[in-house]
Amino acid sequence: MGNNVNIVLQSSQASLLAGNVATTGYTNAVRVESFPAVIIKNPFRPTRSGNRNLTNPGISPITVIAPFGSVTPMAFQALCNGNNVGTITITELISDGKTAQTQRVLVLTNVYLIEWAMQGDRDGGLCSFTMTFDSLKQTRSSIGQNQKAAGKTSASTNINTSATG
Repeated sequence: MGNNVNIVLQSSQASLLAGNVATTGYTNAVRVESFPAVIIKNPFRPTRSGNRNLTNPGISPITVIAPFGSVTPMAFQALCNGNNVGTITITELISDGKTAQTQRVLVLTNVYLIEWAMQGDRDGGLCSFTMTFDSLKQTRSSIGQNQKAAGKTSASTNINTSATG
């Protein structure tokens, strides 16, 4: 994880996390301390862009750690009530600070926030969210290798949620 990993959690009603990190094309981005690396391989076309599907993946649950000050009351309400927050879409970007390209999109369905914890660090408090989900679909996009080689890119991860039925 680099220092440029950002996250947005938003439901159809309000944001679960809210911040002020500038991420091209996204609002309420929050710089996160930890986000799991999710890797899915397509055995039939491992080197091509396209959809990679994984049902009932063994990587569940996942945990995201973000600054405590970015957590909104709605996030705690969802945790306390055990609410299904619906579908979460994670968009991973390669950005040079001016423009951004989508590297991959992960869609988690039937997501529940099942656990949270607070911890302190030298810059303030952190809050970790643990989520379970039923299935995951990954779509990868091609990123120019020359852009990566130039060393002008940074990765950011954004999460938006939408309620299901």
